[in-house]
Amino acid sequence: MSLRPSVLIVDDDQTIRKLISTILGRRDLDFSTASDGVEALAMLDKRRYDVMLLDLMMPRMDGYEVLEKLRGRVNRPFVILVSAQSDYLPLGLDPTLVHSILRKPFDIEFLVDLIFSAAAGAPDALLDDHSTALPLSQLVPVA
Repeated sequence: MSLRPSVLIVDDDQTIRKLISTILGRRDLDFSTASDGVEALAMLDKRRYDVMLLDLMMPRMDGYEVLEKLRGRVNRPFVILVSAQSDYLPLGLDPTLVHSILRKPFDIEFLVDLIFSAAAGAPDALLDDHSTALPLSQLVPVA
């Protein structure tokens, strides 16, 4: 990872994509956007990203399908799942792939910190005191 992590924003909501793009652009971060999983996987075929912000509920190919397709890839990004569904949290996620789950609405400053943490491969310690995010270690049983 470089000092500026590259981020792929994957969300079908154009407003969310524009908001995150604006914030990341103001911080001079390298980012691209995709409106669904099909577009995101095509973009990953062309270049490497450090972090993917991945919405779970999207048309054509949702976030769950994207995660499944990412399993066999080499040089895959760390994934921060972004979801508006606060009452349902997916279990059995791959902790080598998914860094954390961030609930909408979220704090933009915290999101930026989380991107840097994920890109560095850092553990999810940032999440301990933040109510809109969950570290994957809380959701995945450790053997």
